[in-house]
Amino acid sequence: MSVENIARTGLAALSLTFALAASGAAEARSARHQSPPVYFVKSLDGGYEAGAFMDKEIPPASLAKMMTLVLLFEALERHEDGFGLDSMLTVSSYAATRAPSNLPLRAGDEIRVEDAILALIIKSANNIASAVAEKLGGTEQCFAVMMTQKARAIGMHNTVFRNASGLPAIGQHSTPRDLTRLIEYIYQSWEKYMPYFSRTEFRFGGNTIRTHNGMVRKYGVAEYGDDGAEGMKTGYTNASRFNLAASFNQAGQRIIGVIMRRPSASDAVVRLKKYFDAGFSALETARARVFSHIPVSRPAERQITALE
Repeated sequence: MSVENIARTGLAALSLTFALAASGAAEARSARHQSPPVYFVKSLDGGYEAGAFMDKEIPPASLAKMMTLVLLFEALERHEDGFGLDSMLTVSSYAATRAPSNLPLRAGDEIRVEDAILALIIKSANNIASAVAEKLGGTEQCFAVMMTQKARAIGMHNTVFRNASGLPAIGQHSTPRDLTRLIEYIYQSWEKYMPYFSRTEFRFGGNTIRTHNGMVRKYGVAEYGDDGAEGMKTGYTNASRFNLAASFNQAGQRIIGVIMRRPSASDAVVRLKKYFDAGFSALETARARVFSHIPVSRPAERQITALE
């Protein structure tokens, strides 16, 4: 090999060494700067709880739409002026200008209430959240006050809502614990509407709109009552990063929870599923421990009589 080739080979090796070193340093920096898990999970029966930084105040992003849905469910139950699932909501000029994600509707267009529910859950449509807010609260600002008042009433003491969608707004925040409490409240008061949260798609305007909720796509129940993920909601803003609220049913036990500030949607799904698995394992261990201490009664020996 010529001196020139030796030099060229040496330079290539040296470049590769520097590249590998730089890559390793970048990975180390990424690991250092990745925020720790911020989450809270609990069993619906209260037998299990776990979390980290569960009272940290974070913008809820589209997880706020769960409260918008609660107030919509309440309005449906009141049935004032015949308000029901087939009633129509009008998209105002204000609602039509909301930042995406949206349904393709213009000012003056209408949408059925049931389609609005699915649009909030599956499409996370901000223009529909505003349309609901204006229908129920007059203005979105007034509706946000109603949302915050409801939060206080059900025990969400570290939550403030500024709009119906979760779009960025100064002062809007919640916590994993509070948002898990919201899921719990939905089960306690509005379980009849839970099948909507497990839906993966709906038809609107001649198109099929599919969910981007990875938990429901990967682990979702085939129909309400089966084992698997039963919803609930995804959320993302630059400030909050990727948030996920979910409910998981396994062998008749249900664990609910929220994870926030994750670097990707898939990371949120993987981590929250691990926390659910750990919860179900802990519940099973506790159940086995209880049953192991229950004395086993044996039937008395059968007495043989002369008649036999």
